[in-house]
Amino acid sequence: MRNISISKLIIALLVLLVAGSDSNLLAQTPIEFRGNRQYRRRGLMNGNLVHTLFWNYGEIGDYPHEPSGSWPTPEAHYLDDITLIVSVEVENRDGVLIHPMETQYREFVDTSPEGVPWGFEPRPYWFNMDARENQSPAMSNDPITWPENWLDKPSDWSGYWNGYFGKGIFNAQ
Repeated sequence: MRNISISKLIIALLVLLVAGSDSNLLAQTPIEFRGNRQYRRRGLMNGNLVHTLFWNYGEIGDYPHEPSGSWPTPEAHYLDDITLIVSVEVENRDGVLIHPMETQYREFVDTSPEGVPWGFEPRPYWFNMDARENQSPAMSNDPITWPENWLDKPSDWSGYWNGYFGKGIFNAQ
């Protein structure tokens, strides 16, 4: 039963990442709201006997840092890393089928001519961006990690968790 819950969590995270990576949306998004590696934050999920480090750009686990991912105790290491990989099949200008991929993993990521990795990056204002107070993505169990206002909600949501099940509703440990 716990594996199903973890699977649902991972699937929900991946769906959110894919939904947020629409290229038309990016073209319409002002530059100050676009993803950038400067907004990367690492968090620790620790509930339902699962312990794992995760990043807000779609990577779950952080090998060799511990606890990269473990179940049922933090002493057991069971996870290297898991990350989202999006691939499509398209025909290039010469009529050849190609399969470009997008990810943000510690390996196999293309870089710009300046050496900056190309891949998924977190967007600002979805967590408390005050680096003096917070180095974590927004987490339901830690209000200090929440942004002052949720970008997708009216101002009366300030101070409440912006959860899947509604304003301030917590459904998991």
